[in-house]
Amino acid sequence: MACLAHVYPIFDRDLPQNGWMPGIQREVAKPGYAVGGLAVKAGNLTHAMRVIYYKLKPDGTLDPSDTYQTEWLGNTAVAGDTETTLAGNGRLVIGTTLRAGAVLNAISLVLQAPAKK
Repeated sequence: MACLAHVYPIFDRDLPQNGWMPGIQREVAKPGYAVGGLAVKAGNLTHAMRVIYYKLKPDGTLDPSDTYQTEWLGNTAVAGDTETTLAGNGRLVIGTTLRAGAVLNAISLVLQAPAKK
């Protein structure tokens, strides 16, 4: 049963791919967009995910009225998986935390601190 093996967040779209392992798929936001969430399909293991991008407003916050999602990355055909959306409720995703060995067991999002009022 194919699972996601690793997720490598990148913060520079010009980061070279030299030396990356075969089979790694790179997913980068369109200019002016940033990661605002993930949709994840998982059971005992994380089998697939797709990235949810939000338009960046001039003040650096996310515009929930202007989003797009990637195609599913990984194996979506595993029986019994549940789909969960991890979202920052309008806050930028600034990183991830992973639990992994040979495959990805769990993923969570690190969010930008809420704006001070």
